[in-house]
Amino acid sequence: QARRSRWIDSTFTQSTSAVGANIARDKRMGATLLQRAGLPVPAQRAVGSAEAAVEAAMQLGFPVVVKPADRDGGVGVSVGLADEQSVSRAFERARAHSRRVLVERFVAGRDYR
Repeated sequence: QARRSRWIDSTFTQSTSAVGANIARDKRMGATLLQRAGLPVPAQRAVGSAEAAVEAAMQLGFPVVVKPADRDGGVGVSVGLADEQSVSRAFERARAHSRRVLVERFVAGRDYR
């Protein structure tokens, strides 16, 4: 309240770094930076078609996550996909939000933003 109030939009405030927000939005860059810092990251593949998404899922092993590579707020993200049909449908959902789509190995856990 008053002078201590903060504007919040999704997970961003007026104190959020523009560089940090851009890195978080770019899923490939974020994963690369986390990996370089020594943190474990799930394997991922960039895909350009539903068929490529299914192939990537089979290579990575089910279950997987399909998501836009450059969006935030969980837009277009499908998790825990365990079969080819689900992956194909999820690719189309993600593709509706971005031309860049990732298939990533699913890791169970809490979602911190």
